[in-house]
Amino acid sequence: MNRLTVRNIGPLSDVLVDFAKYNLFIGPQSSGKSCILKIASYFLLWRICNPPQYSLGFF
Repeated sequence: MNRLTVRNIGPLSDVLVDFAKYNLFIGPQSSGKSCILKIASYFLLWRICNPPQYSLGFF
């Protein structure tokens, strides 16, 4: 996963995150840092448990 788009979840109204090898999230309390990481981890876990039946050349 290289990019994550989040809309209207928790404190996040419209966020686009481009992931790199290392990422650092800095911000005030209740700004959505943990929310972004939870969404990314749920998506990655879902992809591991439900691999695609065909290959499109990514992930």
